[in-house]
Amino acid sequence: MDQNITRLQQQVIAAGLALQRTGLIARTWGNISARISETQFVVTPSGRAYGTLTPKDIVTVNIADLSYEGQIRPSSESGMHAAIYRERPDVSFIIHTHQNYASALSVTGEPIADIRKMDADVSERLGDIVPCAEYGLNGSEQLNHAVTSALRSADGCHAVLMRNHGIVTFDTDYDHAFADALALENIAARRYRQLVGDMFPEGVPQETMNMFEHYQASYEEPHLVPQAITQSLPALQSGDSTGAATVGKPLYAVHAQWPFTLQLSRIAGEGELPPYLDDCASDIGVTLRVLKANPSQIETAVGLADRNAVILQGRGALCAADSPSDVEAVRIVLEKNCMTALLFYAGIPVTPVHPDNAEIDRENYVRHYAHLIDTNLNPAS
Repeated sequence: MDQNITRLQQQVIAAGLALQRTGLIARTWGNISARISETQFVVTPSGRAYGTLTPKDIVTVNIADLSYEGQIRPSSESGMHAAIYRERPDVSFIIHTHQNYASALSVTGEPIADIRKMDADVSERLGDIVPCAEYGLNGSEQLNHAVTSALRSADGCHAVLMRNHGIVTFDTDYDHAFADALALENIAARRYRQLVGDMFPEGVPQETMNMFEHYQASYEEPHLVPQAITQSLPALQSGDSTGAATVGKPLYAVHAQWPFTLQLSRIAGEGELPPYLDDCASDIGVTLRVLKANPSQIETAVGLADRNAVILQGRGALCAADSPSDVEAVRIVLEKNCMTALLFYAGIPVTPVHPDNAEIDRENYVRHYAHLIDTNLNPAS
C-alpha cells in the first residue's frame, strides 16, 4: 500500500483517539477523513470503535461518486466529506463531532458571529463567523448541500455548525482541523453561558473538555434491573423492541443526576419535550417524557415501551438500556439534550428536530445502527 495513504490512515486513527481523550467525541460518534488527492480521501468506517481501528479499517473513497475500495463500509456521512473536498481545494483534513456546547448552539439556527470581539486568536483560526447549516438527515444529500451552502456563506471559514446535529471542522491538515474543533468548543461554551445566564447549573466544570469524564468520577454506575421487574414491563408484554427493554436481554438502569439533566428536571413541567438534537431522537426516543415519579419506580418510568430515558421532575432522570455501555450513551445524550433545552427555557428561539425526522432517526438507530455499535463495542457479545 502507498506509504502516504498509510500515513493518512494513521493520522485519521490518531485524530479519533485524541478527540476521545479530549471528550469531543464518545463511543463511535463522529467521523474523520483525510484527503489523498484531488480524487480520493480516506475516512473512518461506519459504527466502529476508534480504539479498535487499524490502517486497513480506514476506507478509501472516491470523491466523485462515493464508491469505495474493499469490503468495509465507510462512514454514512462520507458524502458530506466529499462535498467539502470538492468545494474547498485548500482542505485536506475533516473532523465531524457532536461536541457539547457547539452542538447545543446549533439549534438556534444562527451562526456564531463576531468571534473577533470575543477572542482575536480564535477568530484568526476559525474566521470571524462560524455559519450554521440547515438541518438534514444523517447521510442525506440535503445535509451535504446544507453544509456546502453554509461554508459558501462565510468565505474562508474553517468550521460549520450543523443544525440539530453537530459540527464539522476542516483545514489544511490534522493538527489545524483538530485545533479548530477545540477552539470552536471553547468559544461556543462562552457564547452558551451568555445565552442561558443564571440558568447555567452548578457543578459544571469550567474546563469545557472531558465534561462527561468529570461527571462519571462522582456519579453512580448503571445497575442491573431485577428480572422480576423487567418481565412485567409493557415493552416486553407488547413485543415492542424500540425502547429500553428487549425480550431475552437484561436491563440496566441508572438514576442520572448530571448538572444539566438535574437543572432541566427542576424547570420542565409534566408532559413531553421534543428532542432538540437528533442523537436524542435516535438514542432515547421521539419525545422526552417528564413524569412525577421516584427513581425507584422503574416499572412506571422505564416501562414506557418506546423510550430509553424519562425526566423525573426535580430528581434528574432515569436512563435504561440493555447494556451498561448503552446506558452510559443514553446518559451522555440526555445531558447534552438537556443542555440544549435550557436555551428554550432561557427564552432563546430554538427549533427542535421535526417529528417526522425524529421518527426516522429513531427507526434507523434501533433497527440498524444500534446493533452495529453493540457488535463493535462488545465484540464478544
